[in-house]
Amino acid sequence: MEKNNLSTNQEIDLIYLLKKIKSMFDSLGFFIFKSIRFFIKNIFIFIGLIILGLLISVVLEKTLQKSFRSDIVVVPNFNSTEYLYSISKNYKNLTTKNDKEKKLLNNIIRIEVTPILDINSYFNNSKNRDFFKTLSESGVKFEDFIKKEEFKNFNTSFLITISTTDEKYSKESIDFLLNKLNNSSYYLKKQKIEIDNLKENRIQLTKSIEQINLILNNLGSNNFDNTKGQLNVNTYQSLNDVINLKSQYVDDILMIDNKLITSSKIIFPIDITYNKEFKEKLYYNTKIIYPLILVSIFIIFNLFKRFYNKYNRLELKK
Repeated sequence: MEKNNLSTNQEIDLIYLLKKIKSMFDSLGFFIFKSIRFFIKNIFIFIGLIILGLLISVVLEKTLQKSFRSDIVVVPNFNSTEYLYSISKNYKNLTTKNDKEKKLLNNIIRIEVTPILDINSYFNNSKNRDFFKTLSESGVKFEDFIKKEEFKNFNTSFLITISTTDEKYSKESIDFLLNKLNNSSYYLKKQKIEIDNLKENRIQLTKSIEQINLILNNLGSNNFDNTKGQLNVNTYQSLNDVINLKSQYVDDILMIDNKLITSSKIIFPIDITYNKEFKEKLYYNTKIIYPLILVSIFIIFNLFKRFYNKYNRLELKK
């Protein structure tokens, strides 16, 4: 008897479940039917709203100011990072000699400077290595620390993003800006002093390498007289130190040569990309977004209208 009741209950549950599924499909089908009927009934309104949205998009694109983006990777020399940031914020105040320069400056509508995070550049400087070692011992994360605004001077290279209104004059406008950046009398004086120091350091390092080469050449010769204080491989205990020192001097000269290249300008441009192609995201495409907005407003309005009418009728029946 109990088995029969259990079997009957299971059959009832299955039938109920099938009815619920059928009811769900019926509701979904009815919703699709009503949606199609609503669309067909208002098809001319939908077409009109799409055309209106396209017209609004075209008008806005013609009236609103267009911009073209150019990217410049630069190295600020002689502690000129703050100078670079200052000019980027106040570039409109730069002096112009004639109408052409004024036009080139007005062609620029926005300048953004962002540091390029290069971990290797931080540790190439021995002072920075000691500083970051102290941070690490204190439990401070390097990545979080270096992103702070007050420590942007630790970066050696920066990305300048320049937006211009006229694609044709982008190059001239950017060249004009870079020329202005590299004609600061204060930093030109610092440039001369630092370049002279770099050249002098290179001369001294070269002399040191020549002296080390002389020692190494003598060590490789059999013509020694130890009684006169000459050196050979057996008596010279720091041969590895001398070889390592020479290697360090060679690396230092290479760094100086690279520094002399970038020091030829106050703000040295490494790479420039003019009028970089900007692939517009779908939700930024006005020819799609404006028709969608108008159609959505119409649909929402009709849903609200039906909702109001439904509960208004229920209110009247009470």
